[in-house]
Amino acid sequence: MTAMKKCKQCGEQKDIDSFAKNGKSGRHPRCKPCMSANARLFRIENIDHVKAIEKASYYKNIEAKKLSISKYYQANKESIKNREDDRYQVKKEHIRDISKKYRANNKDKVYAWNGTRRATLRNKSSFGDKFIISEIYALAKLRTKVTGFEWHVDHIIPLRHSLVSGLHVENNLQVITKAHNLVKSNKWNIDEFNNQNA
Repeated sequence: MTAMKKCKQCGEQKDIDSFAKNGKSGRHPRCKPCMSANARLFRIENIDHVKAIEKASYYKNIEAKKLSISKYYQANKESIKNREDDRYQVKKEHIRDISKKYRANNKDKVYAWNGTRRATLRNKSSFGDKFIISEIYALAKLRTKVTGFEWHVDHIIPLRHSLVSGLHVENNLQVITKAHNLVKSNKWNIDEFNNQNA
């Protein structure tokens, strides 16, 4: 028979596994759902304090955090991509509305960004095969039409990066989902790039 325990907070009788272990009496007096609810409430009521602690902890262990995030991403790359794709499908109308409003309210920034990008593309496309590049963009458009969700042409090595400057040429382009592209942004991992091209 499964051992039971009464939660001090909600008063419900629950099986022992519903209570987290501790080093004193063996199990916490409050069940896991109640403890989670308390933690969420504390975070809401003390959001500035919690964020300050999290920020201090992050910068204190920034290298270890970056390594941990990188390892997690490499081990779960496909599931992260699928999750982001699913999330985008659920929120795509909302995202489009926000993007449309931002562009309408920040036309100067959008024009400046577009102008800079066009200039960058012009300066870095002199060695590219324009036909193949146009076919890559056509593929992205076709995938969008067939799948029903948006695909982007992404620069594998970013055009602008603190460590490297990629070219707008066919062998530096890949077709990926919009969600994956937004997550990737202009990030570039030299070890991952070397492994893919070994």
